[in-house]
Amino acid sequence: MKKIIYISALFLSLFFIYSFTVAESELPAEDFAKCKVLRESINKEYDGDCKKGLAHGSGTAKGEEDYYQGSFKKGLPYGKGKYVYGNGEFYQGDFKDGVRHGEGVMYTINPETGAVEKGKMSVWKNDEFVMEIMEEKYKIVRQRNLVSVSAKKKDEERNSVEVYIKNAVEIRDVAIISNVGSMTKFRDDKYVIQFVEFPINVVINYTSANKFNTSRITTVVEIEIESPGDWYLTLNH
Repeated sequence: MKKIIYISALFLSLFFIYSFTVAESELPAEDFAKCKVLRESINKEYDGDCKKGLAHGSGTAKGEEDYYQGSFKKGLPYGKGKYVYGNGEFYQGDFKDGVRHGEGVMYTINPETGAVEKGKMSVWKNDEFVMEIMEEKYKIVRQRNLVSVSAKKKDEERNSVEVYIKNAVEIRDVAIISNVGSMTKFRDDKYVIQFVEFPINVVINYTSANKFNTSRITTVVEIEIESPGDWYLTLNH
């Protein structure tokens, strides 16, 4: 008798568990597990990863006009993403707590042509513009008989390349050849290439005495510079 009662109770328990599971599975998805986006301008629709009822991970969120695609954390854009505004302009870069924060680029609409124009890489803090970042794109193709070669862009107002030769003894036979621009010598250790168009290829040759002043050493440097600006090349011996 006890065995029959035990089996009946077990059967009823399994029946109720099954019925509850089926009832839950038949509920609309939005009622069973809704994932929220906390930024009001993009909280109408969401498709993506979810954690504890909030957008968390990768996903896409849409509002009445704006939408965002990228990384989320605790319901807000956080990390890398792309935010598109209702007028067609968009920002692509870093986000924190739902707003632009870190490095990114704004793409704006030209009011006259309607074309999308890419801005410069910039720094943002709490959705406010801080400053532009100067791009420093260059490649040292070859270097010989040097301790180091450094390339630094001072500003983007002028297009020139300044060459400094540091810690070399008795510099002679300097030849600086570039595919664009014209060179001017200011002193023995400074040379400037002016009227430059980028990209530019620069080859620098010269000789200097060794530290014992018993022989001469030939130095060769070749560098390619892509991004425009006022460049400082320092050749360290």
